[in-house]
Amino acid sequence: MTPASSAHGRVPCDLYPAFSEPVCRPSGPTDAEIRARVAGQLVPTGGPAHIGALLACGAYTFIFRPPISGTLTITWRPAPGGRKVDPTVLARRSAESLNGRPRRVNISLTTAGRRAFANAWSLRVTASATFIPILHREVKAARTFTLRR
Repeated sequence: MTPASSAHGRVPCDLYPAFSEPVCRPSGPTDAEIRARVAGQLVPTGGPAHIGALLACGAYTFIFRPPISGTLTITWRPAPGGRKVDPTVLARRSAESLNGRPRRVNISLTTAGRRAFANAWSLRVTASATFIPILHREVKAARTFTLRR
């Protein structure tokens, strides 16, 4: 057995000089790495990310590349302006990726979302995501962006 592996070879271990026993940590991405990967995919891009395209299709579709297997829930809300926080949900979607492979996610507009986008030339939106990896605790991420016509 080497200092870089355990008896089963699955959990990386480090030998610290002050301690005689190895200190092991779980393998796979950390919560911070998962949060960064999920947050990087929350901002819509391309032609379908315009208000006109959202209203025509009723949804925004993109390919989600999960860091590991798990369940993703995305919610779009109006970005807070000033002190007032608007609880209106503009769009939402939940998707499962059991094998950790890229998956097409379709974020559907709600009725309130259609009304808000129909009356706006541009709208600041906060996308919040909850990713629940298998065998990890849930990770939350959020990004604010502006959608234009």
